[in-house]
Amino acid sequence: MLIWLAFACSDPDFGHLGQALEAYDEGRTALSTGSPMLAAEAFARASAADPGSHTLIAWEARALRQAGEEQVALNRLNAGLKRFPDSSTLRYERAALRARLGDISGAAADLHWLYANESADPIAVGEDPDFVSLRTDPTARALVPSAQVDASVEVGSPTVLLGETYVLDFRITSRAGMPVSIKQTGDDTVPMHIVRIVEDLVGEGDIWAQRRLSVESRATEPGKVAKGPWMVQSASTSALTERVTVEAVDIPGRRGAGTVCGPLPLVVPSALWPSPT
Repeated sequence: MLIWLAFACSDPDFGHLGQALEAYDEGRTALSTGSPMLAAEAFARASAADPGSHTLIAWEARALRQAGEEQVALNRLNAGLKRFPDSSTLRYERAALRARLGDISGAAADLHWLYANESADPIAVGEDPDFVSLRTDPTARALVPSAQVDASVEVGSPTVLLGETYVLDFRITSRAGMPVSIKQTGDDTVPMHIVRIVEDLVGEGDIWAQRRLSVESRATEPGKVAKGPWMVQSASTSALTERVTVEAVDIPGRRGAGTVCGPLPLVVPSALWPSPT
């Protein structure tokens, strides 16, 4: 719509779109200066000048909400959805407003439509403060899930020579933009002597981030030792990994080979860790 509006300044055939663009700009300016009712009036003029735009109706409803005119905003959204029943923008705005007004069943109905049409991500909805009230209703709670961290770990080589290193390969999926921490929860009798941690962010979108964490540790005691599990935490959620088993084989003449670093914390993001001073 805004691409077409750009022609309004130079082509008289788009005069009504020029009026819509001018009113839209007035509305955005009024919102930024704390005048939501003036903004709503401007967006209403813009919508009247460009009746084919459902987004202008959404802007008007947002301005009315900020002005405390929730019921008027709901009426505008209801009318807009009668004209544009496939508008995910209007549907989301109405779901949020219904939730704010305590209409749990109405908000749930709109969210079901959005999810069925792949027009909203449940995790993003769950983090929207407008939908907090749905968490208190057992019939609607599943519509607003929290971002759950997922984690697994594998050992690169389950058998190593004493004094050499082995790699624990963590795969973690967490909410994008949120920090991740790892805490060992097992009752290991032999501490991990970590010499290096390398983090690789293999994929990040608007909702999820996927990372691979390679933890290089030195085998300092002979025999078979179980490591883990580890508690991976992110965005107020946590996941417990598996346990892994590492066997250090003692060969005469190799005991104590290499420089042993002291235990280091598993933190993300990682770096090449220097020897403790």
